[in-house]
Amino acid sequence: MAQAAKKEEEARIEAHDAIISELATYCAPLLETSREPMFLYLDDAHKVCNEPLARLFGYEKNEWERKEPFLNSFVAADQRSAYSKEYNDIVVVGRSSLKGTVDFVRRDGSSFRAQVATIPLMYKGEVCSLNLLGSTPQKAPENP
Repeated sequence: MAQAAKKEEEARIEAHDAIISELATYCAPLLETSREPMFLYLDDAHKVCNEPLARLFGYEKNEWERKEPFLNSFVAADQRSAYSKEYNDIVVVGRSSLKGTVDFVRRDGSSFRAQVATIPLMYKGEVCSLNLLGSTPQKAPENP
């Protein structure tokens, strides 16, 4: 039984590798030319960003893409639960896209507030999202 579960997980990972690679190729003109920070997200291990987003967070592009888990790495601690619920409502439940404000965390631990538009995408039976951050991120308020 454990062997079957392991094979299923390996097949899922392989499928997700292919999906994010194909989506990144398909969206390359947008990701490579936009000055707006954005990322594609399938799961913590399968995400792609553009250079403006990586720089905003203080990472090189490939570093940001490898950083896991997403919530603990990039979303302010006091907003993780709400962000996760909203994301689930949009992407998994199928609610329409969302535009909201989120406090994010940079590599150096500093935080910034940005508008985020999350757009659900269905590709090869998998639900993922295109996420666009507002062009004028602000410093997040300090927690009392």
